[in-house]
Amino acid sequence: MSLFKRDRVLVPIDFSESSFQALEDTIGEMENPENVHIIHVLRPLNPGDPGIIWHTVDNDTRRRHVEKAFYKRFPDPEYKKAPFNVVIGKPARKILDYAKKNGIELIIIPSHAHKGLNRFALGSVSERVVRQAPCPVLVLRD
Repeated sequence: MSLFKRDRVLVPIDFSESSFQALEDTIGEMENPENVHIIHVLRPLNPGDPGIIWHTVDNDTRRRHVEKAFYKRFPDPEYKKAPFNVVIGKPARKILDYAKKNGIELIIIPSHAHKGLNRFALGSVSERVVRQAPCPVLVLRD
């Protein structure tokens, strides 16, 4: 018997090295990469951003750029088998919504361990996910 079910695992990435390491470790441990769901959450665009004002940036363009950067970093076939989703919104909320909607059984998320003013200003996505997740959460520390 395994401590954690591993049929549907979610790995949120933010393009930090710790999130890439969490993804690589998870893919390496899983027998079937199709069971590893990968999500990247883009924050909503600010209406005052120059790209919005000049109509050069939109959400579809942003999604395509993220997907291109992801597959450039991970060109191996096993990463193409894993469902990769780019969504827009508040990171913790979107991760939790995705986990509930897709019946995720384990979330593996890195923690950047912000302290002091950075933690107050940035908040902790991993902390919110741990508190509200519908399944076990494995937090990987730097």
